[in-house]
Amino acid sequence: MGAMVAARNVDTGVTTPVQTNDAGVYTLPSLIPGKYQLTAEHAGFRKAVINGVTLEVGGVLTVNVPLELGQTTESVEVSGGGDAG
Repeated sequence: MGAMVAARNVDTGVTTPVQTNDAGVYTLPSLIPGKYQLTAEHAGFRKAVINGVTLEVGGVLTVNVPLELGQTTESVEVSGGGDAG
């Protein structure tokens, strides 16, 4: 089972969750343009949080969310965005 990834629009508060495949790949095709916070969680790993991800109209982002081994009660927070491409 893959990790759970969620994109939360910081302006509207709407969260869109998705599960990764076995290779860790995920797609969130129906997001509206805006600023997002991405989170990723998987058993046995620290929760990862990425702030400051901006999706523009017609934009496609690639955001690799690093998961580190650790307690599930710990989290790793990263500021910055994805690579437009």
